[in-house]
Amino acid sequence: DNDKDVNPGATEVCDGIDNDCNGQIDDGVLTTYYVDADGDNYGVDNAATNKSGCTEPTGYSSAAGDCDDAQALAYPGNAEVCDGIDNDCNGQVDDGVTKNTYYKDNDGDGYGDDKNTQQACVPADSTWVAQGGDCNDADKDMFPGNVEICDNKDNDCNPATPEPGQTTYYQDLDGDGYGNPSVTKAVCGAAPAGYVAQSGDCNDNNKNINPGAIELCDNIDNNCINGIDEGPTATWPDKDGDGYGDAKGTVQYLCEVKPGRADNNTDCDDNNKNINPGATEIPGNNIDENCDGKDTAAGTLCGKDSTSATSLPYTYVAGYLGVGDENTGGPLGANYYWDDVEVSTSAGQTFTSLFGRRNRSTLTPRLYRYSANSCTAGAVNSVGYSLGSPSGALRSRIATTNSAAGYYYHVLTTNAANQTGDYNFEVFPGNVGGSCGNLTSYVLWPYGRRIVDSLLAGDNPPTTSPIPGGPAGGFKTVDMESYLRAGTTYTWLQGGSAYTDRLYVTREGACGTSVGTSSSGITNGGARLVYTPTQAGVYTMWATTTVANTTGAFSANLVQGNVGESCFTGVGNGTGSGSGDAYVLWPLGGSNTQSLGIGDRVDTFLGTRFHDDWETYLEPNETMYIRVTRTSGTFTPQIRVMQAGACQTTLATSAAVSGAVANLSYTVPAANPGAIFTILVTSTTISQTGGYTIQTSYSPIP
Repeated sequence: DNDKDVNPGATEVCDGIDNDCNGQIDDGVLTTYYVDADGDNYGVDNAATNKSGCTEPTGYSSAAGDCDDAQALAYPGNAEVCDGIDNDCNGQVDDGVTKNTYYKDNDGDGYGDDKNTQQACVPADSTWVAQGGDCNDADKDMFPGNVEICDNKDNDCNPATPEPGQTTYYQDLDGDGYGNPSVTKAVCGAAPAGYVAQSGDCNDNNKNINPGAIELCDNIDNNCINGIDEGPTATWPDKDGDGYGDAKGTVQYLCEVKPGRADNNTDCDDNNKNINPGATEIPGNNIDENCDGKDTAAGTLCGKDSTSATSLPYTYVAGYLGVGDENTGGPLGANYYWDDVEVSTSAGQTFTSLFGRRNRSTLTPRLYRYSANSCTAGAVNSVGYSLGSPSGALRSRIATTNSAAGYYYHVLTTNAANQTGDYNFEVFPGNVGGSCGNLTSYVLWPYGRRIVDSLLAGDNPPTTSPIPGGPAGGFKTVDMESYLRAGTTYTWLQGGSAYTDRLYVTREGACGTSVGTSSSGITNGGARLVYTPTQAGVYTMWATTTVANTTGAFSANLVQGNVGESCFTGVGNGTGSGSGDAYVLWPLGGSNTQSLGIGDRVDTFLGTRFHDDWETYLEPNETMYIRVTRTSGTFTPQIRVMQAGACQTTLATSAAVSGAVANLSYTVPAANPGAIFTILVTSTTISQTGGYTIQTSYSPIP
């Protein structure tokens, strides 16, 4: 009666008191607790060990159902995992989980046999492991990752790993102690049966053939060294077949020198049969033909001038014989001035050497050419000849065919003692003067040197020519040859005759095919042909007529440039200008009629004066005389002279006087090599017109 919470109407609670005064303590409210030995909060329901109470004793749990109270991972509601335990206490071990693969490890090296496996969550015993890959499960020294040693085992289970310290042995079928290098075994320790340590046997089926055998001259490689029958003779490759072996080749000892081999190794270029110690050196071509380690300097083999022609065509510009040159020791002895030139050649060349006067000098040229690669032997010479040149341009010519490799020594001298003067010397590829036609000495050279000749009754063309009808056609012809450079413009001129001229031009190798022809183009009578070759070479001018069986004298020339169109081409820059003219006067002589008026060219440097332009070619020291006479109108004529390349620079002008006649003479300076000149006819005052005649001559006009 001291506790107000204890009385017959109170609710019994688990507190160790008889709350409802029914004579029983904690009746109906006690909790049963189960032994929980593994501490997983689930105990084992066992009447002998169960306890009832109001509070949970230590080591007990209020939940029963633990299927393994010695395993904390086994209890109702736990998630099942692969560990060999019935984690969820459903009576099944490892149900519904993915199992592990275990490999049998019989040799205990920690790696199992890939061919002997089981699926389980835990290995059945210590002979099952999680790592496979063992290549030999009966040998604990063979497993992946092991260190490879030389024991004839695959220690690391990787066939690609070489065993350190292995020895390669070679199969020896014939038992001669030398093995076949193509059949090998690499092992640790002694050689396998039938194998030897020595390689090099080139025939393992014959015990008499091996590197230790003596080589015999029996067409067999007895000693397996350097091929068949190496003998006492050292040989080297000779690919170009010139008898000289490759300096960089490999020696081979043979019983005899065989084709493709040589008994020396002195060839410095075994791909070129023209290069070897026995070849002739070609000076100055940057090639060491004779394998002496250098290219011979051109011009140093014979001469005094160190002058050389290492490539063709070759031009010796502004030559001079006189004081300062040698006048002893030449081919003609004392008092003959001379220069020299060495012409470098390769085998089989044809070339033409031309030596002549320049600028109307008075010397008579004489040209010597010696035999190939000689400074003294086999001299041939040519004395200058005229071809009727009014300027006295004597020419010496020597053609060399099928040349030897090396050089040809030339001496340039005079035909008489103590002669001096300017000269030209050129060397051209080909036979200039002998490639087409009948006349082997006729050359139009130097350019711009007029020749005078005649068509004679016997001047019938050869079988191959551009002349109509051939030898029986009745047309007479004289053929003259020149060397032309590609891309350069040239003008052939033929005139000064009493008949109508015609000229043809052909190229070497096609002597019957004309590349151009003309029977007009010269205002005072004659034929003019302007040509720009696309191929360099020897070209022939065939001088003939338009009428068969016509004979008589004529003049001919070959000029660099366009005679007739070198100045004042096209429309002028003055008001009302017409086009320029293509009038050509060559050779000078005779009279021509023309007029000044509307349609003629006008240029501002002359004001508004009409003008006509007439062109000709003049040689050094040559004088032209010009007279213009008015025939109608009231203008006073004026004459001007210009040179091609400086068309608005007046070199000479007629006197500006009143009247109907203007006269002018002009002499080409000696230093001028010759040029195209323009005769410009105009009036003394502007805008004057009228007719006129023009007379020209190389001598004063009466």
